[in-house]
Amino acid sequence: GDLYVTEYLGHRIRKIAGNIVSTVAGTGSSGSSDGGPAEKTPLYTPYGIAFIDGRLYVSNFHSHRIQQISDGNISPIAGNGTGASTGDEGPALTAQVKNPVGFALGTNGSLYFAEYGGNKIRMIDTVGNISTVAGTGTGGLDLPNLYGPYDVDVDAAGTLYIADFRNNRIVMKRGQTSTVLAGDGTAGTEPGRVYRPEGLALGPDGYLYVADTWNHRIMRY
Repeated sequence: GDLYVTEYLGHRIRKIAGNIVSTVAGTGSSGSSDGGPAEKTPLYTPYGIAFIDGRLYVSNFHSHRIQQISDGNISPIAGNGTGASTGDEGPALTAQVKNPVGFALGTNGSLYFAEYGGNKIRMIDTVGNISTVAGTGTGGLDLPNLYGPYDVDVDAAGTLYIADFRNNRIVMKRGQTSTVLAGDGTAGTEPGRVYRPEGLALGPDGYLYVADTWNHRIMRY
C-alpha cells in the first residue's frame, strides 16, 4: 500500500507510492482554513494522521483543528481555529480543541485524540459528539492529571494508553482508574524512566511500544 506522512514543518500531507512522492493536502505555507480542495487548503504543523473508513484524518497542531480528507477535499470535524478546550458533551464541530496531536480508533468506532494544549484525552463518538475521557485540563503530575499528552492508543477492552509527554511517563486508564506504567515524572535513562515520550502503539503481540523520544530509543512494555 501507499505510505502517508505528515510533514510537520512543511505544513503538508504527503503520499509515497513506490518512488513517487506527491502532496495530498496543504500548500507548503502555514495557515488555517475550514476546508476546501485539500491541495489548496493551508495546514499549520499537521501531526497526527489516521485512515478510518477510507477517510484520512489529520490533526492540525497550531491551527487547533481536526480535519478529514475525502475525495480530494478537506473538511473540519472538530475545532474552529481558536486554541481552547471547550464544548464537551456537544457536537465536535462546534467545540474548540487546543493543539491536537496523536489519534487512536476505538473498537466502537470512536476517535480518540491527545490534546496537548488542553492536557486531556478527548473522544469523538460515532454520532459526532465530543467528550473528555482522561485528564482534568490542569497540567500536573498527580493523577488523574496529565501534562501535555502527545499520543494515545486504546485496546479492545477500552483501556487507554497515554504518552504523557511533559510528565515523562506512560499512563494507563482502565475505567475510571488511572495508573502509571512507566516513568515517575523525572527524565532519565534508568530502568523504568522515559524522557519526553511522543508516540506509542499496541502491537499485535500484545506489547505496548513507546517512542522514548529524547532518549532516542523505542521501549517495549
